[in-house]
Amino acid sequence: MYSDIVIRKCKKDENFMDISKLYLKTWQIAYKYILPKSFLGKMSLETWKPKKRWKDTIIATKDNKIVGVCSFGKIRNSNDCKFREIYTLYIDPEQQKLGIGKRIINKAIKDLRKNNYEKILLWVIYNNYSAINFYKKWGLSQMEK
Repeated sequence: MYSDIVIRKCKKDENFMDISKLYLKTWQIAYKYILPKSFLGKMSLETWKPKKRWKDTIIATKDNKIVGVCSFGKIRNSNDCKFREIYTLYIDPEQQKLGIGKRIINKAIKDLRKNNYEKILLWVIYNNYSAINFYKKWGLSQMEK
């Protein structure tokens, strides 16, 4: 199923433009019916700055092409040192439903727990049911709408 997929830590000299392309492609498809066209239309490759978090990013590659990204780190908007946040989890829409998301988030959660962070937070748009159902499979629960 996914033996040709490599899950690894991001490198300092990664092709960050390819990561931005993946982010843009994923947003354009995943949020097509969730967010306004005007909002999605304003997005560009410069919308994201993946190089900022390269040390806390897991990459999935297939045939040396980046097909998945998960970044995580210190929780934003809080000084609570017990929590860590998963900032991004993006899988190329053409590669979804192959177990890549499961493998990449598993690696991210293991890395977070290895550093004694047991409380993990992530944000999901309230009507992104595909993402919500994926995270529920991981035992994550909804805090609020």
